[in-house]
Amino acid sequence: MKFFRAFCIPLFFAVLALLAGCTRAPHTGRSPSNAERQAAAWYDSSTLSQPSPPLAMPYNKIVEPAGKTIYFGDKGVENHALDCALSPDGRVLAVKSRYLLAFLDAHTGELLDELRWSSNEKFRGLRATMSGICWSPDGSSVFWAVDNGKTRSIVLQARWTPEGKVELVPEGALFFHGQKKPNGRSLSAIPNEVLVRGNAIYVVLNGNNEVVKLSLEGSRKEVWRARVGVAPYGLAL
Repeated sequence: MKFFRAFCIPLFFAVLALLAGCTRAPHTGRSPSNAERQAAAWYDSSTLSQPSPPLAMPYNKIVEPAGKTIYFGDKGVENHALDCALSPDGRVLAVKSRYLLAFLDAHTGELLDELRWSSNEKFRGLRATMSGICWSPDGSSVFWAVDNGKTRSIVLQARWTPEGKVELVPEGALFFHGQKKPNGRSLSAIPNEVLVRGNAIYVVLNGNNEVVKLSLEGSRKEVWRARVGVAPYGLAL
């Protein structure tokens, strides 16, 4: 028993010394060089800020698009391509980002035109919702969903001209009201998916847990409204 104690005590301290050596960084006796500092600074600031891919992510992964990269929008703000819709003739791709619509040639990738809805005073302060953009069956109009995160929830309309230009149609805007809380305060309706079928438009209201059908003729009256599951985003007809 005495031999066991005499043997275990030195062994215990030897293990502690080994563990301390494993956790302690070796001392090199020098400070990082300027090149090393620059490399570290580049890595720390490269995520989502590089002018072109590949991008170094903070979890030691590199992200690079598989195909061609097309840039659009204002470089002074944070842009995200949220949703897109191909025109019925397959020639134009309408891309919905946070603050604008971009229209691209579907074959060449050329940027044909852009539309910033905030250029109209009525629609300032609105940002695109996470999904929701579609063309009319004849390819003459585009509809998409925007919101201000509070009480303004709107589906906007733009006209696509034969000359390949986009024009906002302010009078075509559809307004939606969110649910009311017990204190009387209204929540955002958060329109998402929009689909046009014939002379009607279907809108998913994520914040209301509803799908609404409205007529696109005349005063654009509501045809029906249905309760669905919690926080819907998509719609298929």
